[in-house]
Amino acid sequence: MYLTRREILTAFLGAPIAVAACRKNTAPKFPGGGIVGANVSLGHILRESRNFEVPVDNWETVRVVIIGGGIAGLSAGWKLGRENFNDFVILELEKEVGGTSQSSSGNPVSYPWGAHYLPVPFQENTELISLLDEMSLIEGRGANGEVVV
Repeated sequence: MYLTRREILTAFLGAPIAVAACRKNTAPKFPGGGIVGANVSLGHILRESRNFEVPVDNWETVRVVIIGGGIAGLSAGWKLGRENFNDFVILELEKEVGGTSQSSSGNPVSYPWGAHYLPVPFQENTELISLLDEMSLIEGRGANGEVVV
């Protein structure tokens, strides 16, 4: 049986990140949460084109609207904010943002918010390294400048 390059990279390079993210003795650095499912009653309002009244004070004018508060929508909002562009809003159908990127307790280990979306932080991925640094997840740098998480 042969392993693909991706499988080897996942096994050897992703393992330290997974281990660091799943340590039980570290203080939580992520907001709590859980996997959420689709809200059927809210979805049916949209599907059936039922009318509903939006209070006048809930309307606002922005240049960018991000539809969905899952990992992609939250990442887009984070990127815009990092670029000092704050004229945007994230719209989410559910009561909680995060979608499948939310944290949860599991057996044998719990996992932090968005951990299963995190690629290996190669030096070339400066945006990811910036995010990890902003979230205080970088423990240092190795002799070659590689990130230690």
